[in-house]
Amino acid sequence: MNSIRCFISIEIDDIVKKDIECYIKKLTNYTIFKEIKWVKTDNMHITLAFLGETPLDDINQISEIMELASKKFEPFVINLKGAGFFPNMHHPKVFWIGVEKTPLLYHLKEEIDACLEKKGLKFDKKPFSPHLTLGRIKTRLNSNRHVSRLPEFQASLLVENICLVKSELFKEGPIYSNILTFPLKKRLTP
Repeated sequence: MNSIRCFISIEIDDIVKKDIECYIKKLTNYTIFKEIKWVKTDNMHITLAFLGETPLDDINQISEIMELASKKFEPFVINLKGAGFFPNMHHPKVFWIGVEKTPLLYHLKEEIDACLEKKGLKFDKKPFSPHLTLGRIKTRLNSNRHVSRLPEFQASLLVENICLVKSELFKEGPIYSNILTFPLKKRLTP
């Protein structure tokens, strides 16, 4: 194997994962979610850059980019809030939790993209829409009129590192495993 399918992401901590599990349990009572395939909580993440099939020879350069980016940012908080569907609620394919726009998150994303671009590395360049995928909908939903009455979700997440994640696709679903983890620069206390 000369390549791996991978992406750069932010991990979700165990406390937030438990909050998400409770939220999903509430949602399973709604008929619109009977046909959804929920993402395993261990696979939940916020994608910063999807790299796709990546030659193993490029991993060292990606590692250098991630290390440099991690040294430029201190840990920061992002808020997870709201929920929705991609592409839209009338033709839902993906159910997600939103991520509030945080300047530091966008600066981190821009830094990683700029470095990948400068090195000539391949990555998905579609507009950044930070979210946390909760489930995928394989069949057409009969009704989405109850979507506006879903329970709210809110949580805060401390971003402390960035990860390079290997994605292996199987019939039962993907398996993600961290290859590299870089902690964000620690705050210096006076």
